[in-house]
Amino acid sequence: MRKESRFFWAYLLGCRKRSVTNTNGGLLRLTRCLILLLLGLSSTFYTTAWAQESPYQWPVLQMDPRLPKQNVGAYLGLFADLSMKLDGPQAAAEVFMAPADYFKQFSEFGTPEKNGWARFRVNNSFNESIDQVLYWEDWAFEAELWQLHEGQWKRKELKDFQSAESYPSLGTNFPYFKLSLPPGKSDWMIRIKGVTNHFREVSLYSPLAFEKKVSSELASYALLFGILAVMGLYNLSLYRSFKNPELLYFSGYIWSFCSFLVVRDRIFESWFGLPIWYGGMTSFLLSSGFFLGTFYFQIKYSWLMLGIGPKRWIIRWSMYLPLLASVATVPIGFYDIEFFSEAVNTLPTLIVFGLFFYALYFALRRSAQAFWLLISFTSALVGGILEMLSLAGQSWFSHPWQWGVTLEVLILSGYLNRRILALRQEKEIAQTMRLAESRKHAAELEDKIAQKTRDLRQANETKDKFFSIVAHDLRGPIGSLSVLFNEVIEQPDQISPDLLKTMQDTTRNTFYFLEELLSWARSQQGGIDLNPKVFDLDPAAREIANLFATQASTKGIALSVSGKSETWVLADLPMVNTVLRNLINNALKFTQSGGSVEVGWNQTGAKVRIEINDTGVGLDEHKKNSLFRLDVKATSSIGTHSEQGTGLGLILAKEFVTQNGGEIGVESQVGKGSQFWFTLPASAAPDQKQRLTALAKWAKLKILVAEDNELHKKTSAKVLGDIGCDVVFVNNGVKVLEEVNTNSFDLVLMDIDMPEMSGIEATTHLRQRGFASPIVALTAYNQRELARLAGEVTFDGLINKPLELDSLLQVLDHCFPTFKV
Repeated sequence: MRKESRFFWAYLLGCRKRSVTNTNGGLLRLTRCLILLLLGLSSTFYTTAWAQESPYQWPVLQMDPRLPKQNVGAYLGLFADLSMKLDGPQAAAEVFMAPADYFKQFSEFGTPEKNGWARFRVNNSFNESIDQVLYWEDWAFEAELWQLHEGQWKRKELKDFQSAESYPSLGTNFPYFKLSLPPGKSDWMIRIKGVTNHFREVSLYSPLAFEKKVSSELASYALLFGILAVMGLYNLSLYRSFKNPELLYFSGYIWSFCSFLVVRDRIFESWFGLPIWYGGMTSFLLSSGFFLGTFYFQIKYSWLMLGIGPKRWIIRWSMYLPLLASVATVPIGFYDIEFFSEAVNTLPTLIVFGLFFYALYFALRRSAQAFWLLISFTSALVGGILEMLSLAGQSWFSHPWQWGVTLEVLILSGYLNRRILALRQEKEIAQTMRLAESRKHAAELEDKIAQKTRDLRQANETKDKFFSIVAHDLRGPIGSLSVLFNEVIEQPDQISPDLLKTMQDTTRNTFYFLEELLSWARSQQGGIDLNPKVFDLDPAAREIANLFATQASTKGIALSVSGKSETWVLADLPMVNTVLRNLINNALKFTQSGGSVEVGWNQTGAKVRIEINDTGVGLDEHKKNSLFRLDVKATSSIGTHSEQGTGLGLILAKEFVTQNGGEIGVESQVGKGSQFWFTLPASAAPDQKQRLTALAKWAKLKILVAEDNELHKKTSAKVLGDIGCDVVFVNNGVKVLEEVNTNSFDLVLMDIDMPEMSGIEATTHLRQRGFASPIVALTAYNQRELARLAGEVTFDGLINKPLELDSLLQVLDHCFPTFKV
């Protein structure tokens, strides 16, 4: 065995004769080096383990009173009392370990299950005692200070142990001790019973330095708590103004966090000297409840800001489960406070990181709210990380977690404030717009009311005018006719030619009067539709003049028409006829025998001016200014042969000319005659070839005409026959339905008032049967009257009786826009 052992070590050290090649020799040397390295590490491990079993010889802290602070942690020896029954002398007899070695064996120091003992030695090289403050930066339910005095360990009186309750900025129950270090070496020992397994900094402060630390910590803590309180009140005031649920939950988050700090650090007792009813375990559980409440409110306002609705239940429950798990550990806290502490500190961390990554996800999707939420969460996380580093002894400033949360509150308060201000501005803008819209609407209503008032006033004036005319101008002639007819009946053999002439003139004048009266009344009600078309003014003017040829000859007046032929205008022909009839009639009425009336026209640019010149009595300025006006009572003047009038002719003429886009006026001198003129839009002559093409386009079209009036039947047959259409006539709605059942038609021209079944009823039946061909109303009603009568029944077009070619062509183009020859 001894020989084999020598062979082994000789082989490792390379002393044995080499019998292998150089390459294999190099590999063997490398193997030897690795084996020696492993042996060295093993030797070091066993040496260290052996050293742990030996009594710990701690270094001595050399006291320097010039330094405001000296770290004691590196000079401590630690021991865990698992029995929790040892006193100072008994604990001093145990084996203490360096902190690094202690935490390799134990995971915590000074918990409810075991007391932690810390021992250190200080050397005071001065000849007098030095006052110091020993500050233990960790939670402690119980703390004792022991000093080795004359070979005996003595516990310092309780008055020498000061709880940090007097200084809440230092943390709840962070114990500190006032020491008087005697000259030379002195041994000290501390017993700690806490609720956390953290082991942070232990330091000696000079009294002045400790007071400065306490003052600065207190000022910092007061500032922190003041900021949180102000932000909590500010967000609550915003919620009261805007009723925004985000503000409510965010305020709950702030006040829950403040309540947690108040309970944990005993603000009311230590700052204001107020008694408190809680303490010990109750204080810890109550502060933990507020701590969990902060996470609940944080979840709620984060959901609202991120837009996480009920449909995203997976995200919601991923946040709720850690919170519910933390709440479920509350009963366990009465039996195992350490487990409850770890659960409360660990599980909510999952909520923070979950919200952080959700905010990051939505921020990457360009959500402004998520972006600011991400920044605020980052500040709180950084504060939490710095807090954990401070627990490990790496502290840069006090209360990093609290300041991180405060920065989070400031960031979100600023963002929510800006958002609320934007919402307020939008609200104010919306209110301003609504107010402006309301004012605009009110102005429009006022305009409408004013317009309705004017319309009502005009309607009343029209009504009064109508009744006045009926009462005066119509009653007189009818009454005269009644007297004349009575004389004829009573004395039929005494009828003279003059009497018959008087009856004829009275009847004709009454007819003209009724025609003008009805036209004027319809125009006042908007019941006359404008149907402009291109026509030659020359034949139209000559036809109207021929109507007055007999009247002019009887009176001895020369009536002439002088104007250029083929002068084309765009206007409503019936309206133009009414205007010409009224103006020619007025001219003949106020011209003496032997005088003359001339109708002429000329084109200037885009207008055609029509003039009616007479050599009559003329008009003074007062009468000229009262013409064409409804607001001035129109009185009918007596003609040169005692002709009567209505006073409505010129008013009706002006309305018709204005509707056709023209103007009307008069030039006159008393005793020299008058010139009445009006203008109409000029138009190019129609293309006859195009007209013939249009007529040929509709040849062979099969049309059903429903008409019960024989005269209108003949007129319609003439127009449709000229086109070449195949026409079928019926005289009521029942026969319309019968014809449609047996034959097919391209178009139906439907009269409205017919026996047995009206045109509206027949059209209703055709629509219900799905009749697809166009149905055009052929009636004397205008568009408004037809709409009122028909109700929901619709027609594809409207042609006023009698049927005219141009009106028919317009309707056909409308009903068959894509029809080709």
